[in-house]
Amino acid sequence: MDSGDDALIYGVNPYFAPEGLVGFEVISPFETFELMSYCRGIGVNPFQWPSKHTYDALAAKLRARYGPALQSTGNPQQYLLISGLIDWKNQTAQFNPFGKANITSPPRPPAAGEYELQLRTASGTPLQTVLFEPIGLESGPPPGTPHIVPFFLPLLPDPAIKPAVLRHGGVTMATVNASPTAPVVEVFSPNGGEILASYPAILRWRGSDADGDKLVYDVQFS
Repeated sequence: MDSGDDALIYGVNPYFAPEGLVGFEVISPFETFELMSYCRGIGVNPFQWPSKHTYDALAAKLRARYGPALQSTGNPQQYLLISGLIDWKNQTAQFNPFGKANITSPPRPPAAGEYELQLRTASGTPLQTVLFEPIGLESGPPPGTPHIVPFFLPLLPDPAIKPAVLRHGGVTMATVNASPTAPVVEVFSPNGGEILASYPAILRWRGSDADGDKLVYDVQFS
């Protein structure tokens, strides 16, 4: 019980008493496990913070794999967010709807690889070419890796971009074309300056697209 960060500590839940008993629940470290919420009993709050020991170990693993956190530049820069799924076994792919975000820290570049994303003008002239490996395939497909894996590429936007082409080994896996007209969104509530003091908050907006494309919305809040 006195071994520092590795201590086994019993918890007390004053808001729950076992059925048929008066008092409170005693949570045993031998029966409740970190980051495994489904191990808790029914009726008990399953959301738990990890211990300092587990948090420090996870943070060290992330730093070792991805390097130190990138420093903020303080000035937001808009990025085009391109993502999707790649079936590396059958050599097919699909794009998710593109998005945009203002980011104050420059995104970490993807791992270089054999997959190629090319952004072109309407006439087919390449504007940007990115060589990358999908997430999970940076060191090749290990045994048991699903054959459908995601990719995510934050790139600088350019209004001249019309088609985006994903290729591998000289084979075109997927193509998406920019529509002629940008969608229009009208926000009704909240539309700036409000302080939301009640829960749940209700957001209202209306979107339309002259090209008739299916619309997908990103709701960002702070």
